Amino acid sequence: LKCGRREGRIVAASHTPPSSGSAAMEGRCRCSAGRARLSRLVQQVQPAGGNLRALCTESGVALPYSKVLIANRGEIAVRVARACKEMGLETVGIYTKEDAGSLHVRKVDQAVEVKSKNPGPIAPYLDIASVIAAAKESGAGAIHPGYGFLSENPEFAAACEKNGIRFIGPKAETIALLGDKVAARALAERSSVPILRGSPFMASGAEAEEYRKTHDIPLPIIYKAAFGGGGRGMRLVQKPEEMV
Repeated sequence: LKCGRREGRIVAASHTPPSSGSAAMEGRCRCSAGRARLSRLVQQVQPAGGNLRALCTESGVALPYSKVLIANRGEIAVRVARACKEMGLETVGIYTKEDAGSLHVRKVDQAVEVKSKNPGPIAPYLDIASVIAAAKESGAGAIHPGYGFLSENPEFAAACEKNGIRFIGPKAETIALLGDKVAARALAERSSVPILRGSPFMASGAEAEEYRKTHDIPLPIIYKAAFGGGGRGMRLVQKPEEMV
């Protein structure tokens, strides 16, 4: 939850009831409005045991969705399902024929098989049309992508919005912007976010070496793929001859 002030933030840490001895929620906010909202939130959620759906029902507030499709598999899906159930939300899992007996299929209220024309056991999880169809078939009002798979795909987020399904994550435009590391760096600079010395997009190793010399950037440096992810697009350069 955000308090509405640029300098403030509220962080929900746990839904464990206070009787267990651990803090039910943790909040940090530098503005009084945020602290007041946090205090009210804690007072409301703690008696409900963290059940958001029950809290909204008691308060006469309609949730935007009550059923969440989890567009992932394995441990990731299991964790999301557990969090949803703690909040009183129904869960829908997806699976391929190879995953029909997997744990995440047994941990959800409903499971829908997804398919794809592309080969491989993972392809259906990456098939946007199939995942959207599963959400519609199950009546899910929201999709949680977990991480990996379609979670950083702006086309998937846009498809959810187009079909009237809540995407639990950033807007498609935000995903697209931050997926482009050059554009994301430019945004950080415009927003006065401290960043390491670096360059704009470089088309070749020769261009990068020229830029490095012109701007007096010492070695070692790191080559970063403009659309890389997970560190796989990063290469350490310690010698000039490695600038290829």
